[in-house]
Amino acid sequence: MNPVEDPAPRDVVPRRGLTREDVQRMNDNAGKPVTYTLPGELYEDAFGGPLAVGEPETGTAIFAGSAISKAEADRLGLTQEEIPRVHIID
Repeated sequence: MNPVEDPAPRDVVPRRGLTREDVQRMNDNAGKPVTYTLPGELYEDAFGGPLAVGEPETGTAIFAGSAISKAEADRLGLTQEEIPRVHIID
């Protein structure tokens, strides 16, 4: 079977997409410090199989901002005036 045609595993749930609350949260956090977590390094055996995952890295950074498409903004019923710190791209 072609890997591109393989169906997603049953435990993988498709994303629901952005919500109004997601975009409003991005707008509210723009320019503010936020905490991030990067996953740890993946350690593999000699055959390339996963063995373990290292410690995650957590830090703080300034949330620079976000951009969404005009179609996404329209789908969510948001205008540039409602989310002035999120860039809407045509």
